[in-house]
Amino acid sequence: MTRRDALASMALGLVPGPALARHQRETRELPNAKVLGSAVSEYNDGRAQVIAAYYYSQRQHDGPWVLVELGFRTRSRDVLRRDHIEIETPSGDIVPLSGQRRWGADPTRAVRLLQQATPTRHQVRPYFGGAGINRLRFFSRPQDGYTVVDLEDSFWDPVLIGDLLFESPTGAWEPGRHVLTIGYSRGVAALPLDLK
Repeated sequence: MTRRDALASMALGLVPGPALARHQRETRELPNAKVLGSAVSEYNDGRAQVIAAYYYSQRQHDGPWVLVELGFRTRSRDVLRRDHIEIETPSGDIVPLSGQRRWGADPTRAVRLLQQATPTRHQVRPYFGGAGINRLRFFSRPQDGYTVVDLEDSFWDPVLIGDLLFESPTGAWEPGRHVLTIGYSRGVAALPLDLK
């Protein structure tokens, strides 16, 4: 997709989504992205700010699940959609954000992973200053008591904060640089995730 095509798509209100993101990843350029810590990345283009923390998954990726703690906000009202979030592996495979049904299929495994991740969780809220918080409801455990949704409204304040869960089709994640891609109506945020 050319830059002109991407701009035309945005002007028409279409999300360029994976096509534009793949073009960026092919050149391995991740504009507006930077690494803030050993397992924290930020994307900020002035229209959207995204923080991704993945301390647990950086070293614990020999199983099927990768957990990313996400903070997301946009300057003007936007929509964050489950089907516009994916990870590209170092070998070029695309792994979409998992669905709640798949994640909840084995509640014992889900609870165990979240318990194991607790000591290494890295709060993303401080990266957004004093902004209010809305819970990102893409995943839920029975004890959470809220309804899972496939899209969330995004604003500058409050910030959407929650977990993203991805399941490897091979049962484990290869080490190396992965790219988390989040499409929104005004662009595509691409952030590095380095799994060791």
